[in-house]
Amino acid sequence: MKINDLNPRNDLSTSSTVKVYDRLALLLKELGTRDLSQETIQSINKELEKIDQNSGSGRKFKNLIKKKEQKILEVVTKQENLFPANYFQSHWMALGMAAIGLPLGVAFGLALGNIAFLGIGLPIGLAIGMSLGAEKDKKVKEENRQLNYKREF
Repeated sequence: MKINDLNPRNDLSTSSTVKVYDRLALLLKELGTRDLSQETIQSINKELEKIDQNSGSGRKFKNLIKKKEQKILEVVTKQENLFPANYFQSHWMALGMAAIGLPLGVAFGLALGNIAFLGIGLPIGLAIGMSLGAEKDKKVKEENRQLNYKREF
């Protein structure tokens, strides 16, 4: 069983919709080069059917494509342990700011007697989180579990 192709569409109204549609096609092309389980392929094909059944072309269709792209990435991440490029770096950046940066900032603020120093911890947490995430991304790439695809937000 193989991943179905996206049906070509000439009715896309804006260039941003075309860009999102093409990005999904790139993801599918990359997934086509990987050895995926039948269950994963069936899940991906179900999401693609929902896109092909939709006759819209505007903002709602663009949002639908983004949601289905996210759903496909979730399925591939959970079932196949394949990750897009910089996956961990972006996740750990936020974790570093929240779990490391804020407590550090509070500690600085309280130690210096001025809570305005709360913001000092955020860039420190950001840097720590990004470095931890980059290390995890490097490990995933060495294990050949990184997709040649970068998710855009």
